[in-house]
Amino acid sequence: MNKLSSLLGFALIAVFCACGGKPAKTKQSMIIGTWKLQEQHITTYVNDAEQVSQESSVTSGKSNASISFSSNGSYTATAVVALNGALVPLGNTDSAGYVGQYSLTDSVFTMKPFFIGSFWLDTLLAPPSAISFSNKIVTETATINSLSSSLLSFDTEIVVFQTVNDNKTRTITTKTSYTYTH
Repeated sequence: MNKLSSLLGFALIAVFCACGGKPAKTKQSMIIGTWKLQEQHITTYVNDAEQVSQESSVTSGKSNASISFSSNGSYTATAVVALNGALVPLGNTDSAGYVGQYSLTDSVFTMKPFFIGSFWLDTLLAPPSAISFSNKIVTETATINSLSSSLLSFDTEIVVFQTVNDNKTRTITTKTSYTYTH
């Protein structure tokens, strides 16, 4: 009986030790690092009518389009894919990219400012016939679709009220999906 109790106790300890492995990585720790852009899809609507839609795959091994998330809550995005398929560097010529802040909890992902929002609004959506225009950001949202040790997929949406020339206002919505690998 004593041997049986000892054996049972040993088995119980072994089970507890086997189940006490490493805790799973949190989303906050999994996002940290540099991610290489693989795909980008942008759709832009003006007054709810689709204007531009573009799907891009980055297949060149020479591509430096990436986003880096640090543990201090900052991020740096180096490039995006333009409508003609070319990589467009972000940030001014003295910097290594566009820098912003992010936060990530179990259910909420925020990026301030959006690195893609100002790029598309200032270059792609400037009305060609406009003498003057102004943009007012209404909403910005970011949603992570997938996050693992090797894949990051997220969507952003920015809604802007744009006033053109003689106070004509239009609503511009830009939805972008990104896929990055680690």
